[in-house]
Amino acid sequence: MGKVVDQTFKSSSGIKLAAGIVGALWAASGGMSAVVVSLNKIYQVTENRPWWKQKLTIIGLTVALAAHRFAALSVPAPRLRLLSLRAADPVSA
Repeated sequence: MGKVVDQTFKSSSGIKLAAGIVGALWAASGGMSAVVVSLNKIYQVTENRPWWKQKLTIIGLTVALAAHRFAALSVPAPRLRLLSLRAADPVSA
């Protein structure tokens, strides 16, 4: 499997990475747009912002949520390993 990953990184360019990031951001912002529309409907609010301000807000929310999830998943990872080692040790239990 490592050989396949190495070949992929060697043969691919930055354009593919950028296209992947843009595609992921586009898909995720579509979901966030649905959340914004749903919340507007629930709270019976009419959208008064121009479309470009709404899009920038949605993309900003998407990036902020992605950064929050990345931070939440990456920070406690060393603690999980420590907790699993403690649980497996019969002396500390």
